[in-house]
Amino acid sequence: RGAVHQFGYSVSISNTRVLIGSPGQAAAYLYERIDANNWKAWCKIIAPDGGGGFGHSVSINGEDIAIGAPSEDKDTTNITVNGGGANSIPSAGAVYMYYGASTDWKKMFIHKIVFFKRATGDQFGYAVSISNGKMVVGAPFQDEDERLENPLINAGAAHVFFKRIDGTWWWERILTPGDRTATDNFGVSVC
Repeated sequence: RGAVHQFGYSVSISNTRVLIGSPGQAAAYLYERIDANNWKAWCKIIAPDGGGGFGHSVSINGEDIAIGAPSEDKDTTNITVNGGGANSIPSAGAVYMYYGASTDWKKMFIHKIVFFKRATGDQFGYAVSISNGKMVVGAPFQDEDERLENPLINAGAAHVFFKRIDGTWWWERILTPGDRTATDNFGVSVC
């Protein structure tokens, strides 16, 4: 543990489980309350490909876990628990999906999500929230609106995803305010 680890930078709780982000060490930690006096430390969760800023945002809902990495550069090419990623775009961002609890994060990893129209500095994954099979991901430095038009510098956006029957998450739509302006940073926080 160290000052640069930023343990506790982001936190989320669901039922008896707590997910704690530590972006300074590109990690998140999963804990579960066993009884009134005892907590179980399940594991340190990392991104299979490094995940720039991994742990900046975290969300847990039941068994579903999302961890944002807004400084991540690589896409989803050949992502496995052993690494992968290609086509670097600086700070385009990503969200990593996990499921359940284990002492080995590799058994929990589902997949990595990036926006299909990634751009430098969008920071997709800056904020993330899951609830009942839906997920919202903030990209506060994205320039385009919900139609991927009308660019305004750092106006921001929120991306909505839904959970499919196979357990993967699928992009649904982009949300932006009708009165958006440059540097609004819409999506800097989601809940």
